Amino acid sequence: MVRGRLPLPVFRRVPSNPLISPDPRHSWESLCTFNPGAVELEGRIYILYRAMGSDRTSTIGLAISGDGLHVDERLEEPIYVPREEFEQKLGQGHSGCEDPRVVRVHDKLYMFYTAYDGLNPPRVAVTSISINDFIKGEWNWLPPRLVSPPRIDDKDACIIPEEVKGNYFFIHRAGGVNMVYDYVKSPDSIEPDRLKCNPLLKPRPHLWDEVKVGLASPPIKTSLGWLTFYHGVSRNYVYRVGAILLDLNDPCRVIA
Repeated sequence: MVRGRLPLPVFRRVPSNPLISPDPRHSWESLCTFNPGAVELEGRIYILYRAMGSDRTSTIGLAISGDGLHVDERLEEPIYVPREEFEQKLGQGHSGCEDPRVVRVHDKLYMFYTAYDGLNPPRVAVTSISINDFIKGEWNWLPPRLVSPPRIDDKDACIIPEEVKGNYFFIHRAGGVNMVYDYVKSPDSIEPDRLKCNPLLKPRPHLWDEVKVGLASPPIKTSLGWLTFYHGVSRNYVYRVGAILLDLNDPCRVIA
Protein backbone atom coordinates (compact mmCIF):
# COMPACT_ATOMS: atom_id res chain seq x y z
CA MET A 1 0.00 0.00 0.00
CA VAL A 2 1.26 3.47 -0.90
CA ARG A 3 0.12 6.56 0.97
CA GLY A 4 2.02 9.69 0.09
CA ARG A 5 3.83 11.94 2.53
CA LEU A 6 5.11 14.42 -0.07
CA PRO A 7 3.37 17.78 -0.62
CA LEU A 8 0.56 17.37 -3.14
CA PRO A 9 -1.78 19.79 -4.93
CA VAL A 10 -4.80 20.67 -2.83
CA PHE A 11 -8.32 21.79 -3.65
CA ARG A 12 -9.11 25.47 -3.19
CA ARG A 13 -12.38 26.75 -1.82
CA VAL A 14 -14.34 28.76 -4.38
CA PRO A 15 -15.43 32.32 -3.46
CA SER A 16 -19.12 31.34 -3.53
CA ASN A 17 -18.75 29.27 -0.36
CA PRO A 18 -20.64 28.43 1.71
CA LEU A 19 -22.85 26.79 -0.88
CA ILE A 20 -25.66 26.02 1.58
CA SER A 21 -26.29 27.78 4.89
CA PRO A 22 -28.94 27.38 7.61
CA ASP A 23 -32.24 29.08 6.82
CA PRO A 24 -33.98 30.66 9.84
CA ARG A 25 -37.27 30.71 7.90
CA HIS A 26 -37.43 26.91 8.07
CA SER A 27 -37.42 25.39 11.54
CA TRP A 28 -36.04 22.05 10.30
CA GLU A 29 -32.83 23.66 8.92
CA SER A 30 -32.45 26.71 11.14
CA LEU A 31 -29.47 25.46 13.17
CA CYS A 32 -27.03 23.92 10.68
CA THR A 33 -26.66 22.46 7.19
CA PHE A 34 -23.72 20.18 6.43
CA ASN A 35 -22.29 16.81 5.29
CA PRO A 36 -24.14 16.37 1.97
CA GLY A 37 -24.22 13.63 -0.60
CA ALA A 38 -24.49 14.56 -4.27
CA VAL A 39 -25.42 12.92 -7.55
CA GLU A 40 -25.57 14.17 -11.14
CA LEU A 41 -28.72 13.35 -13.11
CA GLU A 42 -29.63 14.70 -16.54
CA GLY A 43 -27.01 17.44 -16.36
CA ARG A 44 -28.03 18.75 -12.93
CA ILE A 45 -26.32 18.20 -9.61
CA TYR A 46 -28.63 17.16 -6.78
CA ILE A 47 -27.23 17.94 -3.34
CA LEU A 48 -28.79 15.97 -0.48
CA TYR A 49 -27.67 17.71 2.68
CA ARG A 50 -28.05 17.03 6.37
CA ALA A 51 -30.01 19.71 8.20
CA MET A 52 -30.82 20.32 11.85
CA GLY A 53 -33.20 22.65 13.64
CA SER A 54 -33.40 23.72 17.26
CA ASP A 55 -34.67 20.27 18.28
CA ARG A 56 -31.41 18.79 16.92
CA THR A 57 -33.22 16.26 14.74
CA SER A 58 -31.36 15.54 11.50
CA THR A 59 -33.33 15.43 8.25
CA ILE A 60 -32.26 15.53 4.60
CA GLY A 61 -32.82 18.63 2.46
CA LEU A 62 -32.32 19.08 -1.28
CA ALA A 63 -30.57 21.77 -3.31
CA ILE A 64 -30.04 21.66 -7.08
CA SER A 65 -27.16 23.18 -9.03
CA GLY A 66 -26.35 23.44 -12.70
CA ASP A 67 -22.63 24.03 -12.29
CA GLY A 68 -21.82 22.68 -8.82
CA LEU A 69 -20.80 26.16 -7.66
CA HIS A 70 -24.14 27.93 -7.26
CA VAL A 71 -27.51 26.77 -5.98
CA ASP A 72 -30.30 27.26 -8.52
CA GLU A 73 -33.09 25.70 -6.50
CA ARG A 74 -33.57 24.70 -2.87
CA LEU A 75 -36.66 23.01 -1.52
CA GLU A 76 -38.51 24.47 1.44
CA GLU A 77 -39.29 21.10 3.02
CA PRO A 78 -37.02 18.12 3.72
CA ILE A 79 -37.12 15.25 1.25
CA TYR A 80 -36.34 12.63 3.89
CA VAL A 81 -37.13 12.48 7.61
CA PRO A 82 -36.78 9.89 10.39
CA ARG A 83 -39.44 7.20 9.97
CA GLU A 84 -38.34 4.10 11.86
CA GLU A 85 -37.97 3.42 15.57
CA PHE A 86 -34.19 3.08 15.29
CA GLU A 87 -33.86 6.75 14.22
CA GLN A 88 -36.42 8.31 16.58
CA LYS A 89 -35.10 10.55 19.34
CA LEU A 90 -34.42 9.10 22.78
CA GLY A 91 -33.47 11.76 25.30
CA GLN A 92 -32.47 15.36 24.58
CA GLY A 93 -29.46 15.05 22.25
CA HIS A 94 -29.19 15.00 18.48
CA SER A 95 -30.74 12.18 16.48
CA GLY A 96 -32.24 11.31 13.13
CA CYS A 97 -30.91 10.72 9.61
CA GLU A 98 -27.32 11.89 9.29
CA ASP A 99 -24.57 12.29 6.68
CA PRO A 100 -26.02 10.79 3.46
CA ARG A 101 -23.94 9.07 0.78
CA VAL A 102 -25.87 8.72 -2.48
CA VAL A 103 -25.08 6.38 -5.36
CA ARG A 104 -26.83 5.45 -8.59
CA VAL A 105 -27.28 1.76 -9.44
CA HIS A 106 -29.21 1.14 -12.67
CA ASP A 107 -32.56 2.96 -12.37
CA LYS A 108 -32.38 3.56 -8.61
CA LEU A 109 -30.70 5.91 -6.20
CA TYR A 110 -29.48 4.32 -2.98
CA MET A 111 -28.95 6.53 0.03
CA PHE A 112 -26.79 5.21 2.85
CA TYR A 113 -26.94 7.29 6.02
CA THR A 114 -26.28 7.18 9.74
CA ALA A 115 -29.39 6.30 11.72
CA TYR A 116 -29.14 7.54 15.29
CA ASP A 117 -31.62 7.62 18.15
CA GLY A 118 -29.39 9.68 20.43
CA LEU A 119 -28.71 6.84 22.85
CA ASN A 120 -27.65 3.60 21.17
CA PRO A 121 -24.56 3.32 18.94
CA PRO A 122 -25.20 4.88 15.50
CA ARG A 123 -25.76 2.39 12.69
CA VAL A 124 -25.85 2.46 8.91
CA ALA A 125 -29.25 2.50 7.22
CA VAL A 126 -30.05 2.32 3.52
CA THR A 127 -33.09 3.36 1.53
CA SER A 128 -33.72 3.72 -2.19
CA ILE A 129 -35.93 5.54 -4.66
CA SER A 130 -36.47 5.25 -8.40
CA ILE A 131 -34.63 7.87 -10.42
CA ASN A 132 -37.87 8.70 -12.20
CA ASP A 133 -39.64 9.49 -8.91
CA PHE A 134 -36.64 11.41 -7.61
CA ILE A 135 -36.42 13.71 -10.62
CA LYS A 136 -40.18 14.32 -10.51
CA GLY A 137 -39.97 15.24 -6.82
CA GLU A 138 -42.13 12.33 -5.72
CA TRP A 139 -40.39 11.19 -2.54
CA ASN A 140 -41.39 7.53 -2.60
CA TRP A 141 -38.42 6.30 -0.60
CA LEU A 142 -38.54 2.64 0.36
CA PRO A 143 -38.56 1.90 4.10
CA PRO A 144 -35.00 2.09 5.46
CA ARG A 145 -33.18 -1.00 6.67
CA LEU A 146 -30.29 -1.27 9.09
CA VAL A 147 -27.30 -2.78 7.29
CA SER A 148 -24.50 -2.60 9.87
CA PRO A 149 -23.83 -4.89 12.85
CA PRO A 150 -25.84 -4.26 16.03
CA ARG A 151 -24.30 -2.63 19.10
CA ILE A 152 -21.36 -1.26 17.07
CA ASP A 153 -20.71 2.38 16.16
CA ASP A 154 -20.85 2.31 12.36
CA LYS A 155 -21.25 5.07 9.76
CA ASP A 156 -19.64 6.64 6.63
CA ALA A 157 -20.97 3.90 4.36
CA CYS A 158 -21.60 3.38 0.66
CA ILE A 159 -21.05 0.87 -2.14
CA ILE A 160 -19.02 0.96 -5.32
CA PRO A 161 -21.76 1.70 -7.89
CA GLU A 162 -21.29 -1.43 -10.00
CA GLU A 163 -20.69 -5.12 -9.46
CA VAL A 164 -17.17 -6.42 -8.96
CA LYS A 165 -16.92 -10.14 -9.70
CA GLY A 166 -20.64 -10.57 -9.19
CA ASN A 167 -20.84 -8.67 -5.89
CA TYR A 168 -21.02 -5.13 -4.59
CA PHE A 169 -18.15 -3.69 -2.57
CA PHE A 170 -19.57 -2.21 0.63
CA ILE A 171 -17.39 0.28 2.56
CA HIS A 172 -18.25 1.38 6.10
CA ARG A 173 -16.60 2.30 9.40
CA ALA A 174 -17.39 -0.37 11.96
CA GLY A 175 -16.04 0.49 15.39
CA GLY A 176 -15.78 4.20 14.66
CA VAL A 177 -12.08 4.30 13.71
CA ASN A 178 -11.11 2.20 10.66
CA MET A 179 -12.58 1.95 7.17
CA VAL A 180 -13.69 -1.63 6.54
CA TYR A 181 -15.28 -3.51 3.65
CA ASP A 182 -17.57 -6.39 2.82
CA TYR A 183 -18.69 -8.02 -0.41
CA VAL A 184 -22.50 -8.19 -0.63
CA LYS A 185 -24.80 -9.65 -3.28
CA SER A 186 -26.98 -6.56 -3.55
CA PRO A 187 -27.52 -3.24 -1.75
CA ASP A 188 -31.07 -4.50 -1.20
CA SER A 189 -30.00 -7.61 0.70
CA ILE A 190 -27.17 -6.64 3.06
CA GLU A 191 -27.36 -8.88 6.14
CA PRO A 192 -25.80 -7.14 9.17
CA ASP A 193 -25.11 -10.35 11.08
CA ARG A 194 -23.11 -11.81 8.18
CA LEU A 195 -20.72 -8.89 7.71
CA LYS A 196 -17.04 -9.61 8.34
CA CYS A 197 -15.85 -5.98 8.50
CA ASN A 198 -12.53 -6.65 6.76
CA PRO A 199 -9.91 -3.90 7.26
CA LEU A 200 -9.44 -1.49 4.34
CA LEU A 201 -7.82 1.66 5.74
CA LYS A 202 -6.50 2.55 9.19
CA PRO A 203 -5.35 5.80 10.83
CA ARG A 204 -1.63 6.57 10.57
CA PRO A 205 0.28 7.48 13.74
CA HIS A 206 1.70 11.01 13.89
CA LEU A 207 0.01 12.14 10.66
CA TRP A 208 -3.06 14.24 9.89
CA ASP A 209 -5.34 11.17 9.94
CA GLU A 210 -4.02 9.54 13.11
CA VAL A 211 -7.30 9.35 15.11
CA LYS A 212 -9.86 7.96 12.66
CA VAL A 213 -10.71 7.72 8.97
CA GLY A 214 -14.02 7.43 7.13
CA LEU A 215 -15.42 7.30 3.62
CA ALA A 216 -16.30 10.79 2.35
CA SER A 217 -18.17 9.94 -0.86
CA PRO A 218 -18.89 7.03 -3.21
CA PRO A 219 -15.77 5.79 -5.05
CA ILE A 220 -15.34 7.25 -8.55
CA LYS A 221 -14.31 4.97 -11.41
CA THR A 222 -11.20 6.09 -13.34
CA SER A 223 -8.90 4.32 -15.78
CA LEU A 224 -6.37 3.87 -12.98
CA GLY A 225 -8.69 2.61 -10.26
CA TRP A 226 -11.50 3.63 -7.94
CA LEU A 227 -10.73 7.16 -6.72
CA THR A 228 -11.92 7.22 -3.13
CA PHE A 229 -12.04 10.37 -1.01
CA TYR A 230 -11.93 9.96 2.75
CA HIS A 231 -11.82 12.20 5.77
CA GLY A 232 -9.18 11.90 8.44
CA VAL A 233 -9.08 13.32 11.93
CA SER A 234 -5.94 14.61 13.62
CA ARG A 235 -4.98 14.50 17.29
CA ASN A 236 -6.47 17.97 17.83
CA TYR A 237 -9.65 16.85 16.03
CA VAL A 238 -9.23 18.78 12.81
CA TYR A 239 -10.96 17.09 9.86
CA ARG A 240 -9.17 17.00 6.52
CA VAL A 241 -9.84 15.29 3.19
CA GLY A 242 -7.52 12.69 1.65
CA ALA A 243 -7.73 10.28 -1.26
CA ILE A 244 -6.77 6.70 -2.01
CA LEU A 245 -6.96 4.61 -5.17
CA LEU A 246 -8.53 1.15 -5.05
CA ASP A 247 -7.76 -1.54 -7.61
CA LEU A 248 -10.47 -1.65 -10.30
CA ASN A 249 -10.91 -5.42 -10.19
CA ASP A 250 -9.94 -6.05 -6.57
CA PRO A 251 -10.98 -2.94 -4.61
CA CYS A 252 -9.83 -4.31 -1.26
CA ARG A 253 -6.32 -3.48 -2.55
CA VAL A 254 -5.24 0.12 -1.90
CA ILE A 255 -2.79 0.84 -4.73
CA ALA A 256 -2.13 4.55 -4.11
